[in-house]
Amino acid sequence: MERQRRRRDAERPRDLTGRDARRSRFDQQAEGRQPVFLGQRLQRGLEAQAASHGLPITYSGPPAIPFMTFVDDVKFARSRAFAAACAEAGVYLAPYHNWFLSAAHQPRDIDQVLDVTDAAFATVRRAAA
Repeated sequence: MERQRRRRDAERPRDLTGRDARRSRFDQQAEGRQPVFLGQRLQRGLEAQAASHGLPITYSGPPAIPFMTFVDDVKFARSRAFAAACAEAGVYLAPYHNWFLSAAHQPRDIDQVLDVTDAAFATVRRAAA
């Protein structure tokens, strides 16, 4: 039995410090849910959607506390229309203030938000035409 344990331990990848290089199951699961990773995913999605609808946006703030505005939307008219369209579909995004992601958010939450925001961008585009 000791021999099997030594062989198993010898086969494990190790980093230069000698620690086990494999990540724990918790680390693997948490990576995709951490607010920074989810914030980056949200940013990439919103930027791609805005571009596909021909709506220039400004995206600012740290990944976990983002804020999006429309270029040349000084009075936030487009932002209010965007936020209203999102709220009608069950996603609250403040038109004047940063949004907040937390460790409770999961990738499926970001997917749901992006489904709603795509339709909201379409609404804003129609109103702008």
